[in-house]
Amino acid sequence: MSSPSFYEVLGVASTATESEIRSAYYALAKTAHPDRNRDDPHATEKVRWLRIQHFTWMTLLAIPH
Repeated sequence: MSSPSFYEVLGVASTATESEIRSAYYALAKTAHPDRNRDDPHATEKVRWLRIQHFTWMTLLAIPH
């Protein structure tokens, strides 16, 4: 079983613009943040994973094709 793509996690199309990706990331990060999910012991890891994925995708989008 493969893990979901960053696009699937964010709920955006693979053709999403940088702005759409950024907006979806911030919305998801807010809802997953440990301060809003004090009962979830994995909240910190979820947000950390989101940050790494966001940084990776933003870096890839910045590379001229």
